[in-house]
Amino acid sequence: MTNPDEPVPPLLHIKDLQVQFSGSPTSVLDGISLQLEAGKTLALVGESGCGKSVTSLALMGLLPSSAKVLQGDIRLNGDSLLGLSERQYADLRGLELAMIFQEPMTSLNPALTLGDQLAEAVMRHQNTNKKQARAQALELLKKVQIPAPELRMEAYPHQLSGGMRQRVMIAMALINHPQLLIADEPTTALDVTIQAQILALLNRIQKETGSALLLITHDLGVVAEVADSVAVMYAGQIVEQGEVADIFNNPQHPYTIGLMGSMPSLAPRQGALSTIPGAVPLPRDMPAGCRFSTRCPFADTRCHQQRPPLRPLHDSPHHVACFYAPLENFFALSAEGACA
Repeated sequence: MTNPDEPVPPLLHIKDLQVQFSGSPTSVLDGISLQLEAGKTLALVGESGCGKSVTSLALMGLLPSSAKVLQGDIRLNGDSLLGLSERQYADLRGLELAMIFQEPMTSLNPALTLGDQLAEAVMRHQNTNKKQARAQALELLKKVQIPAPELRMEAYPHQLSGGMRQRVMIAMALINHPQLLIADEPTTALDVTIQAQILALLNRIQKETGSALLLITHDLGVVAEVADSVAVMYAGQIVEQGEVADIFNNPQHPYTIGLMGSMPSLAPRQGALSTIPGAVPLPRDMPAGCRFSTRCPFADTRCHQQRPPLRPLHDSPHHVACFYAPLENFFALSAEGACA
């Protein structure tokens, strides 16, 4: 009998994941550790090139042949995924875990109708015939609020708008009721109104199914709208993570603070938006210490030479990889230096 007071083990557990591409002197993912509980949403945020999509491809077993997992583990419901054969992973994809890709036109088959593509996904994992599979597909198109779903079953991807194609991708990801759903920038190519509709749809379906959602995005507005927790990624490392309220109300890593400061707001303001100077370093140019040290206004000699560990603040779920966190420590040191 299970003890109700015992913590529920996470649905997804990534531990110390390290991925390197051939010819690269450093890892593109360097010690990534994440946990996600069933029914919860974890947002993985950061600039382009920080390793978010590589993380999702590693989870799906879709890393290119030039990439190699050097160490670490990925567990779904306690079972390791990294030891699976390609056939075993193919059986898992679309059933236990599924992914909504950023651009539907590169993911949907242009030569097949939507009904046939959805039915194929059902028959791949369920013992059913094509008629029954198409009936399931039609019901799911209704669930994701595709207008005139009977007609859309016979349509091809190019005959749909961007918002409807994204709804079809959501339907395809959900059709076998996966426990884990990965959404890689699912609203980037859509206008603001359609973005809101897609986010509301994902939120409603997640509540209905109880699935966990790993949301990969650079849009902090999206994070505030749908996520329970946040992991901020920079140059292949997690630099800050915690509950949404903690990260938004009390950001502690200089990179997170920079991201927050660059967000446009409807509130009155003076001057231009703040920016983070420079760019995410390429793998061949990674700094020896903290990977953000070349862009950080607080960096000193130690930051350039040593990598700060990801550690909890005040024994809380809020973790940060910065020697000076909490940042009041830095400001206190600066004040003492100014008075000396």
